[in-house]
Amino acid sequence: MAKLLFLDDDVLTLQLMEKIASRLGHEAITCDSADDALHLAVTRHPDIILIDLSLKDMSGLSFVRNLRRIPEFETLPMIIASAGSTLQDEMDALDSGATGYVLKPVGPDTMIRIINQYYQAEH
Repeated sequence: MAKLLFLDDDVLTLQLMEKIASRLGHEAITCDSADDALHLAVTRHPDIILIDLSLKDMSGLSFVRNLRRIPEFETLPMIIASAGSTLQDEMDALDSGATGYVLKPVGPDTMIRIINQYYQAEH
């Protein structure tokens, strides 16, 4: 069972992510602020973090950059999710240190792909 941390400032998106993860048999940790997400990452040790590109308290790109500075998170899979998709957005996400980039809304098929690609390979 993967432990997934979802960081998004939209409550409905967080509820959807939690529901999908639960139905797939995985643990979901949700939060709507970067500060809370940092605390949860340090204390709960997620296997994967899915981060909204646009957050209310900082950009998802800044969150990834900040978390990558902590040695225990240097290789943790961090996926940026965005409703808009441009090649530049995807390049910026990868340049920030994100492991991947997906389009929102993230449905069950995308969640399965993320888990299979980033969790199954590690365990």
